Amino acid sequence: MSNQYKIGTLIILALVFFACYQDLTKPSHQQNLTSPTTSPLYYDESIESFQVISYQVQRGEQLLSILEAINDAQIQNIDQAIIDFKSLNPTADIYQLEVGHVYLFPRYSNDENNWTYGFSFNL
Repeated sequence: MSNQYKIGTLIILALVFFACYQDLTKPSHQQNLTSPTTSPLYYDESIESFQVISYQVQRGEQLLSILEAINDAQIQNIDQAIIDFKSLNPTADIYQLEVGHVYLFPRYSNDENNWTYGFSFNL
């Protein structure tokens, strides 16, 4: 083998090892400090506004039955209601709500002029 081939191979191996080292030693999720921060709650003005109420889950209740019980009108967008519930309770399992546990639920308003979040805590 010629010396140029050996040197080229060593340079390529050094670059591969350096890239692996950089990849393994730096955190994979770096936040860009110049980017604007976003709100933890997703809000779209094209959907209905809602109030946040707390509710203690009773035996036999499920997410949709609770949402229907606390909302006066029928829920038009179940997918959005689930997204809103998850944004209020990020660690909750929507399929297995814990009996006796208090969760935050969205209560939707039909008032088209009300585009703010209201908070009321009812136990």
